[in-house]
Amino acid sequence: MMTEFRLNLLVSDRVPSRVRKELKQLLVRFDWSTIGIMQLKGFKYVPTLLYTGWSTASGFSAGSVRLLVSRMISLPLSYFEEIDKTLDSLRHKVDIRIKKEERWESALWPSEILDLKEVQDEVNWLTTRDLLSKKDLEDRRLAEKILPGSWISDEKLSLDEKIDKVIEIENKWGKELGGFFSKALELHTRYPDAKFWFHVYSL
Repeated sequence: MMTEFRLNLLVSDRVPSRVRKELKQLLVRFDWSTIGIMQLKGFKYVPTLLYTGWSTASGFSAGSVRLLVSRMISLPLSYFEEIDKTLDSLRHKVDIRIKKEERWESALWPSEILDLKEVQDEVNWLTTRDLLSKKDLEDRRLAEKILPGSWISDEKLSLDEKIDKVIEIENKWGKELGGFFSKALELHTRYPDAKFWFHVYSL
Protein backbone atom coordinates (compact mmCIF):
# COMPACT_ATOMS: atom_id res chain seq x y z
CA MET A 1 0.00 0.00 0.00
CA MET A 2 1.14 3.56 -0.67
CA THR A 3 1.83 5.85 2.27
CA GLU A 4 -0.79 8.55 2.47
CA PHE A 5 0.40 12.11 2.87
CA ARG A 6 -1.56 15.16 3.89
CA LEU A 7 -1.21 18.84 3.22
CA ASN A 8 -2.65 21.52 5.47
CA LEU A 9 -1.93 25.08 6.57
CA LEU A 10 0.06 26.27 9.57
CA VAL A 11 -1.47 29.61 10.54
CA SER A 12 0.15 32.46 12.45
CA ASP A 13 -1.16 33.03 15.98
CA ARG A 14 -1.55 36.69 15.06
CA VAL A 15 -4.33 35.90 12.60
CA PRO A 16 -7.82 36.65 14.04
CA SER A 17 -9.44 33.48 15.41
CA ARG A 18 -12.34 33.54 12.91
CA VAL A 19 -9.96 33.72 9.95
CA ARG A 20 -7.54 31.22 11.52
CA LYS A 21 -10.36 28.70 11.95
CA GLU A 22 -11.32 29.04 8.28
CA LEU A 23 -7.72 28.58 7.13
CA LYS A 24 -7.10 25.57 9.37
CA GLN A 25 -10.09 23.74 7.91
CA LEU A 26 -8.19 23.28 4.63
CA LEU A 27 -6.77 19.78 4.25
CA VAL A 28 -6.00 17.46 1.33
CA ARG A 29 -4.41 14.03 0.96
CA PHE A 30 -2.06 12.79 -1.76
CA ASP A 31 0.58 10.19 -2.54
CA TRP A 32 3.87 10.38 -4.41
CA SER A 33 2.50 8.64 -7.51
CA THR A 34 0.22 11.64 -8.14
CA ILE A 35 3.16 14.02 -7.77
CA GLY A 36 5.31 11.90 -10.09
CA ILE A 37 2.55 11.97 -12.70
CA MET A 38 2.43 15.75 -12.40
CA GLN A 39 6.16 15.91 -13.12
CA LEU A 40 5.77 13.76 -16.22
CA LYS A 41 3.03 16.16 -17.32
CA GLY A 42 5.40 19.13 -16.99
CA PHE A 43 4.58 20.43 -13.51
CA LYS A 44 7.47 22.01 -11.57
CA TYR A 45 6.16 24.19 -8.77
CA VAL A 46 3.48 22.10 -7.07
CA PRO A 47 5.79 19.02 -7.00
CA THR A 48 8.61 21.16 -5.56
CA LEU A 49 6.34 22.49 -2.83
CA LEU A 50 5.16 19.00 -1.89
CA TYR A 51 8.48 17.15 -2.07
CA THR A 52 10.40 19.76 -0.10
CA GLY A 53 7.44 20.25 2.23
CA TRP A 54 8.12 16.68 3.34
CA SER A 55 11.92 16.74 3.16
CA THR A 56 14.38 19.15 1.56
CA ALA A 57 17.21 17.92 -0.63
CA SER A 58 19.45 17.90 2.44
CA GLY A 59 17.03 15.79 4.46
CA PHE A 60 17.76 12.10 5.05
CA SER A 61 14.36 11.00 3.67
CA ALA A 62 14.59 12.98 0.43
CA GLY A 63 16.75 10.38 -1.32
CA SER A 64 14.49 7.47 -0.36
CA VAL A 65 11.36 9.33 -1.47
CA ARG A 66 12.94 10.19 -4.81
CA LEU A 67 14.13 6.63 -5.37
CA LEU A 68 10.66 5.32 -4.53
CA VAL A 69 8.93 7.61 -7.03
CA SER A 70 11.60 6.97 -9.65
CA ARG A 71 11.06 3.22 -9.42
CA MET A 72 7.29 3.45 -9.13
CA ILE A 73 6.67 5.25 -12.40
CA SER A 74 10.08 5.11 -14.13
CA LEU A 75 10.70 8.77 -13.40
CA PRO A 76 14.29 9.70 -14.33
CA LEU A 77 16.33 11.08 -11.45
CA SER A 78 16.97 14.16 -13.59
CA TYR A 79 13.42 15.21 -12.69
CA PHE A 80 14.58 15.61 -9.11
CA GLU A 81 17.51 17.73 -10.21
CA GLU A 82 14.80 20.01 -11.63
CA ILE A 83 13.12 20.05 -8.21
CA ASP A 84 16.37 21.25 -6.61
CA LYS A 85 16.78 23.95 -9.26
CA THR A 86 13.18 25.08 -8.79
CA LEU A 87 13.69 25.23 -5.02
CA ASP A 88 16.77 27.43 -5.46
CA SER A 89 14.88 29.67 -7.88
CA LEU A 90 11.89 30.09 -5.55
CA ARG A 91 14.12 30.91 -2.57
CA HIS A 92 14.87 34.21 -4.30
CA LYS A 93 11.17 35.00 -4.73
CA VAL A 94 9.59 34.03 -1.40
CA ASP A 95 10.84 33.65 2.16
CA ILE A 96 10.55 29.96 3.02
CA ARG A 97 11.00 28.66 6.56
CA ILE A 98 12.98 25.51 7.30
CA LYS A 99 11.40 23.27 9.89
CA LYS A 100 13.96 21.12 11.71
CA GLU A 101 12.77 17.69 12.76
CA GLU A 102 14.78 15.14 14.75
CA ARG A 103 16.52 13.69 11.71
CA TRP A 104 15.59 15.88 8.77
CA GLU A 105 14.52 19.29 7.55
CA SER A 106 11.39 20.28 5.67
CA ALA A 107 10.32 23.48 3.96
CA LEU A 108 7.33 25.54 5.06
CA TRP A 109 6.16 27.50 2.03
CA PRO A 110 4.49 30.86 2.75
CA SER A 111 1.16 31.99 1.36
CA GLU A 112 3.05 34.42 -0.90
CA ILE A 113 4.01 31.47 -3.11
CA LEU A 114 0.45 31.70 -4.44
CA ASP A 115 1.15 35.20 -5.80
CA LEU A 116 3.49 33.78 -8.45
CA LYS A 117 1.90 33.41 -11.88
CA GLU A 118 3.78 30.18 -12.60
CA VAL A 119 2.26 28.60 -9.47
CA GLN A 120 -1.21 29.93 -10.30
CA ASP A 121 -0.92 28.45 -13.81
CA GLU A 122 -0.27 24.97 -12.39
CA VAL A 123 -3.13 25.29 -9.90
CA ASN A 124 -5.44 26.34 -12.72
CA TRP A 125 -4.28 23.35 -14.81
CA LEU A 126 -5.09 20.97 -11.95
CA THR A 127 -8.56 22.40 -11.41
CA THR A 128 -9.58 22.41 -15.08
CA ARG A 129 -7.96 19.28 -16.57
CA ASP A 130 -7.41 15.60 -15.82
CA LEU A 131 -3.92 14.29 -15.11
CA LEU A 132 -4.53 11.09 -17.08
CA SER A 133 -6.82 10.08 -19.94
CA LYS A 134 -8.36 6.62 -20.24
CA LYS A 135 -8.08 6.95 -24.02
CA ASP A 136 -4.36 7.72 -24.08
CA LEU A 137 -2.21 4.57 -24.37
CA GLU A 138 0.80 6.17 -22.65
CA ASP A 139 -1.40 7.28 -19.76
CA ARG A 140 -2.79 3.74 -19.46
CA ARG A 141 0.76 2.29 -19.39
CA LEU A 142 1.66 4.78 -16.67
CA ALA A 143 -1.43 3.80 -14.64
CA GLU A 144 -0.50 0.12 -15.02
CA LYS A 145 2.99 0.82 -13.60
CA ILE A 146 1.60 2.26 -10.38
CA LEU A 147 -1.18 -0.33 -10.11
CA PRO A 148 0.80 -2.73 -7.82
CA GLY A 149 1.14 -0.07 -5.13
CA SER A 150 -2.34 1.37 -5.51
CA TRP A 151 -5.36 1.07 -3.25
CA ILE A 152 -7.14 -1.27 -5.69
CA SER A 153 -7.45 -4.84 -4.41
CA ASP A 154 -10.66 -6.14 -6.03
CA GLU A 155 -9.57 -9.37 -7.73
CA LYS A 156 -12.83 -9.57 -9.68
CA LEU A 157 -11.81 -6.61 -11.83
CA SER A 158 -10.02 -7.15 -15.13
CA LEU A 159 -6.65 -5.48 -15.77
CA ASP A 160 -8.30 -2.82 -17.95
CA GLU A 161 -10.89 -2.13 -15.25
CA LYS A 162 -8.15 -1.78 -12.64
CA ILE A 163 -6.24 0.62 -14.90
CA ASP A 164 -9.44 2.65 -15.34
CA LYS A 165 -9.80 2.77 -11.54
CA VAL A 166 -6.20 3.95 -11.10
CA ILE A 167 -6.78 6.72 -13.64
CA GLU A 168 -9.99 7.77 -11.89
CA ILE A 169 -8.24 7.85 -8.49
CA GLU A 170 -5.22 9.82 -9.76
CA ASN A 171 -7.48 12.32 -11.53
CA LYS A 172 -9.56 12.68 -8.37
CA TRP A 173 -6.47 13.31 -6.23
CA GLY A 174 -5.12 15.78 -8.80
CA LYS A 175 -8.43 17.67 -8.74
CA GLU A 176 -8.45 17.66 -4.93
CA LEU A 177 -4.94 19.12 -4.84
CA GLY A 178 -5.99 21.75 -7.36
CA GLY A 179 -9.07 22.55 -5.29
CA PHE A 180 -6.98 22.84 -2.13
CA PHE A 181 -4.54 25.33 -3.67
CA SER A 182 -7.37 27.19 -5.40
CA LYS A 183 -9.19 27.62 -2.07
CA ALA A 184 -5.92 28.63 -0.38
CA LEU A 185 -5.40 31.26 -3.08
CA GLU A 186 -8.94 32.53 -2.59
CA LEU A 187 -8.37 32.87 1.17
CA HIS A 188 -4.95 34.48 0.63
CA THR A 189 -6.60 37.04 -1.66
CA ARG A 190 -9.45 37.65 0.77
CA TYR A 191 -7.18 37.94 3.82
CA PRO A 192 -3.88 39.33 2.46
CA ASP A 193 -2.55 40.07 5.97
CA ALA A 194 -3.17 36.54 7.24
CA LYS A 195 0.13 34.67 7.38
CA PHE A 196 0.08 30.93 6.74
CA TRP A 197 2.44 28.23 5.50
CA PHE A 198 1.90 24.95 3.65
CA HIS A 199 2.68 21.91 5.81
CA VAL A 200 3.17 18.30 4.60
CA TYR A 201 2.99 15.28 6.89
CA SER A 202 2.43 11.52 6.64
CA LEU A 203 -0.06 9.33 8.49
